[in-house]
Amino acid sequence: MFLKEWLIKDQKAQKKKTKKLPKDMVASEAERLFDSAIESIATQNWVQAEARLAKALSHSSDSLQIHLALAWLWRREIRWPEAEGEFLSAMRLDPNNPEWQNDLGDILLHQRRIPQAEQAFRQAVLLAPTKAAYHDNIGTVLLEAQKLREAVAAYQEALRLDPNNAS
Repeated sequence: MFLKEWLIKDQKAQKKKTKKLPKDMVASEAERLFDSAIESIATQNWVQAEARLAKALSHSSDSLQIHLALAWLWRREIRWPEAEGEFLSAMRLDPNNPEWQNDLGDILLHQRRIPQAEQAFRQAVLLAPTKAAYHDNIGTVLLEAQKLREAVAAYQEALRLDPNNAS
């Protein structure tokens, strides 16, 4: 809805002289900030990208793309707790996406939180059982947990699913 139409429809707001923007106007500011953050990422200006993404999130807290961009940015900066929080937010918005589970598992593994990482990787496999990389990640976390037989089985499944991409 355009601003002019919104002002005409919302006469009460006009009388009170409050200029509360509708959700779609706020979202457009979030989109502008997000686009600007992506430009900052392209030029490797990480500090500016983070600031713009944080500001974009304040305008649109339910934006999956903003949560994911922040998660990946913080993951890149090895800020595991912040990245974990953003991936959890992404999973609340899109709970059936195996990529977010897999990325969360990777972050947990980097923090040496082996049982939680295994759980996240297993959830990714439940959501996408034919994705070899997810089975490979389970193998890795099981190896870290000294569960050698299970690790070998997971690696064998990854190899069965994608024999040309054995890691």
